[in-house]
Amino acid sequence: MELEREKNDVLIIAHETVLRCLYAYLFDRPDQEIPSIHIPRNYLIEIKPSAYGCRETRLEIQLQQHDSDEDEVLINESWEQHNHSIAQYEASLSTPQHTF
Repeated sequence: MELEREKNDVLIIAHETVLRCLYAYLFDRPDQEIPSIHIPRNYLIEIKPSAYGCRETRLEIQLQQHDSDEDEVLINESWEQHNHSIAQYEASLSTPQHTF
């Protein structure tokens, strides 16, 4: 895939279904799992390739409204880090999936 050859950072803004397909491809998930992959709307998901798969980091984005009808974007500085490996993936198949 051309995306994998890119040396610079890439920001992808797309429909949730497209994001699910890309996520499944990058984390080598089976096609049957694609519809159940949860892509939260209020998170920025950073995916970095590593030696044994990809590493995922999620950054929560919060929107606050003010009396002046202007929105302010707040970024939660607590990062959730997920390292995905084959063993973790197999373990996730036997545990219930949680949504945000």
